[in-house]
Amino acid sequence: MDEVLDNLAKEGITFGALFKYALDTRPKGWLWGNIFKFDGLAHTILNALVSSRNSRTGQATVKEWAVNTTCRMMYQEGERTTRSKLLQVKTSNISADLVRNFDFEKLFSEVRKLCPTTIQVLRSFATTNRQQKTMNEAKEAKKLLSTTSAAVALLGERSRDNLYFRLMLGLWMYGNGASRQQFAISNHLGYSVSYTTLIGRGKRAQKPAVIDTASNRKIRHPGTLELLSQSIREETRKDAQNSVNQWIYDNINLELAAHDQVLGKTTDVQQNGTSVTCRILPGINPQDLKTSELLEGLVNAEHLTVEMLDFDTTEAKEFRECLAYAVMRIAVRHSNEHLRKFAKDVRESEPSTAYRADTEKTVVHPLPAFPINEATTTGNAEVISAILDELRLDPSDAKFNNRVTLVAGDQLSIARLRSITSIRAGNEGDDQTLVFLGRMPGLFHYGLNNTTQVLVTHLGPPNHDISNPASLSAHNNLLHRKAIVASSPPNYRTAKNLVDVSLYARVLHCLLRVSKKATLEDYSHTATFDSFKADAFAVIDQFANANVVEELRNEREINAEKGGDMIFENACLFMRDALVLREFTDAVRVGDAGRVFKVIKLWAYGFRGGGKPKYAQEAMEFVHNATCVWTEKQRCIFLKFLFINTDGTLSGNIPLDLKQEFMNNLLKNIFRAQGGKSNFWEWAALIGPLCELLQELNRKLGQTLGTNNSNRHAAPDLSVDIKVLMDSLTNHDIYEVVRGRKLAEDDAPVVDCVASGRSQMIWGSSTPLDDFNKSLDKLQRRLRIKPLVGSSLLHPEGMYHTMQNIF
Repeated sequence: MDEVLDNLAKEGITFGALFKYALDTRPKGWLWGNIFKFDGLAHTILNALVSSRNSRTGQATVKEWAVNTTCRMMYQEGERTTRSKLLQVKTSNISADLVRNFDFEKLFSEVRKLCPTTIQVLRSFATTNRQQKTMNEAKEAKKLLSTTSAAVALLGERSRDNLYFRLMLGLWMYGNGASRQQFAISNHLGYSVSYTTLIGRGKRAQKPAVIDTASNRKIRHPGTLELLSQSIREETRKDAQNSVNQWIYDNINLELAAHDQVLGKTTDVQQNGTSVTCRILPGINPQDLKTSELLEGLVNAEHLTVEMLDFDTTEAKEFRECLAYAVMRIAVRHSNEHLRKFAKDVRESEPSTAYRADTEKTVVHPLPAFPINEATTTGNAEVISAILDELRLDPSDAKFNNRVTLVAGDQLSIARLRSITSIRAGNEGDDQTLVFLGRMPGLFHYGLNNTTQVLVTHLGPPNHDISNPASLSAHNNLLHRKAIVASSPPNYRTAKNLVDVSLYARVLHCLLRVSKKATLEDYSHTATFDSFKADAFAVIDQFANANVVEELRNEREINAEKGGDMIFENACLFMRDALVLREFTDAVRVGDAGRVFKVIKLWAYGFRGGGKPKYAQEAMEFVHNATCVWTEKQRCIFLKFLFINTDGTLSGNIPLDLKQEFMNNLLKNIFRAQGGKSNFWEWAALIGPLCELLQELNRKLGQTLGTNNSNRHAAPDLSVDIKVLMDSLTNHDIYEVVRGRKLAEDDAPVVDCVASGRSQMIWGSSTPLDDFNKSLDKLQRRLRIKPLVGSSLLHPEGMYHTMQNIF
């Protein structure tokens, strides 16, 4: 080798000249055969060129070449990625499917495949030797995430069209209530689109009649939100045309400014409107929900009787079993792991009915919010008209009119809809009387009102902890919580928490009493599932039985001094009422409408006796429809679609009206985050249809990029509170009959709301049951009359058209 090099030097030929000559004259495979064929030789040569053996000028030349080569490769990768249109979003392609199909992990994986050099360079830049030595799978994934995110941001700077990920992140920020300033900062850093990209530029088009072509020359550039909203609305209209619909609506109230002490200045303070959600019922044949059959059932329905509201022998047995399983579920969850071994057996053997909802995630379609106050009868009629207009549905169309549409809402909304039918029947056709609407109860509001009723009924007077230690007021003081006044009940969550924790303590205490065990630990050592179940039934029969209370009160009427036990009686009634409420909550969670229906039958009495006649009326209406009006197919559909399943799990069901409350809350949170005093209803009409889509995107990004904090918290540890209340129950012998035990003179025994309500229902010259049946008779007579205007499925030709034919 030295001789060859010396000969080249003698001939005045440099090695570089020789190498260049070989490159120019030798065939294509010469480089491979002489350099790259040998492992590591090319790397050795290149490393030598940039080592200290080379001059600084030489090193700089080689480094410049290496940088230029790397830049060229990265440029080519950028071009290739842009041409692939992986990150590009055209205005014409913006639709709901674009957001639904967004897969963060798949997108980043494709970017890494298209930009391997860029990712490698960025990873090297972001990794130290020390980090490389301790690298594991989780750390490597985080490094790849960071470098790919940087590459995606840079691709967005390369081309304005590469904004797919930035657009999704912008939508996520908007759905989480990000402010405009946060958008500006994130956009300047290259991580999201601008606020203007989302909301658009220029004013929205006005009605054609008021457009001034001379003053409205600016072109409207709709933003992503507007395009998505239009896409979802068109999608909903298309799905609603030939399918069975379910509409859920609720009032949405928003205070836009602080209250001013100026008379008459209220227009900018509170806004009242209505938000609506549409649901397309899957797998339902419209032939099973004919309006004609619903009308015939209503016209020919028999009167509601007390026997229909009472449990028959089978129902009473089934309901007793449901309450026993409610006791078992409470014991399993709140016994500090002692009875957790029975969880699987309880879950697999708990009662179930044929009206249990299918376990699949519910797809809903939010509609624009309407600036219509639905607190009045007229307002509810306007809401239905607005929904029909939005969905492009014609109520006079025979095909649509003969297909029942399910409608759910709170008590006031359903009562107003019933009033519309009663007022218009006999005068106008089916399209105006709204007989094609199948009214459904909002179960969240039922539970909310019953919770308040249980609290007020069993609260007891303040400062009577010794004379009435079983009252909720006494338990509230034991837990060192703020005092509660019956005339001003707390919010729903506070009331529910107090009722629940008191119930849990009583259930566990009574289990120990019937089993004659000192502690739950001792009980768990000897209990089998069969004995556990038998003890749960014993708790129901002994400590949640209104018949036991009635016997004790009858004793006191005979012997006022030694008869009865007021404290035990009150405790038993609370156990009964709170267990019924717990059974209702658990039945809703698993979507078992058959169990819910039994509770509502009982609450038809309970609401009446507890001073809530409007909810008692709605409960009677629901029971009458399910018993006398609906066919079996209709009843199955109505009951199974009382819930919305939020996650596709067995226990993921919530009431229809609670879902609408969530939508309202999301709308308010996003609007408040934007600031300013823009027109809320114009904005809500735009964002309303996007609520579900934004929530889905939030969940998707939270599962892949977020952590497990968010709004999900572990259930609070109630063990200390339960122990305090159990000790109090034991010390005061609450669930032990002490003959002659009485309350203070200024305190009174708790009213049995169910028994009192049943008495009110049937006793008196004019009972609620009679009033209900009189209203039913009146409605049936009006429906049998041929309408003056329009047509009815019962009368194909209205009286107006008949008179036209005559004259």
